[in-house]
Amino acid sequence: VSALFITSFSWRNPHRKVMGGKPSSPPPPPPLLDEPWLQMEWGGRDTDLQFIKDYTPTADGQQQFRILLHGPVGAGKSSFINSVISSLEGRICHRAVAFNTGQSGFTKQYKTYRIQTGNQENMSPLVLNDMMGLENINLRHRRVHVKDVKKAMKGRIKDGYKFNPDCGLSETDPFYNKTPNVNDKVHFLVSVINADKVHLLADNVVEIIQEIRDEATDLGEKTFIYKKL
Repeated sequence: VSALFITSFSWRNPHRKVMGGKPSSPPPPPPLLDEPWLQMEWGGRDTDLQFIKDYTPTADGQQQFRILLHGPVGAGKSSFINSVISSLEGRICHRAVAFNTGQSGFTKQYKTYRIQTGNQENMSPLVLNDMMGLENINLRHRRVHVKDVKKAMKGRIKDGYKFNPDCGLSETDPFYNKTPNVNDKVHFLVSVINADKVHLLADNVVEIIQEIRDEATDLGEKTFIYKKL
């Protein structure tokens, strides 16, 4: 499966404090591009949807193509899942409960979302996995988050596992998959980021996202950055 692969990115917080504790002046807004950075062919929507619906994995023993979404709390992972399912099933779906302002993140469990194609007996091989968002609370929480994401990419986390920001999944936990197969492993990693808050991302959060993407690359996974407007 081909995918858009973004090799690297680097964002800096314009409000970072400097010597003396005074914030630096925000930089001027970036200039508009003369041409779109990515040309999109919008006329082939029906063809693209049919291709996805007809897709079948080709690897030996592979019946599912697993897509994992990760990113900061409130970035729009659950909303993205609802949009994808709605588009492919041809009806409005709200299976993943989205984040509301004032919450610290709604998703607490590792959950798999499957997509119907046609009647209820036909399921698409494409499956989406949602997980707890990254919160910039302290170094310990960030490290636990990274370890859990890496375990998920390797197929080590079973569906329904409830994330604990203070302690990662252990090998003795009943939700730890000791013998993951090709269908349990993640094949595509999507980093979801709120586009209008990119400039507010702390440097350590950006480094965590980059570390997770580097790990995905080492595992042979494709990666994609989705910026929600």
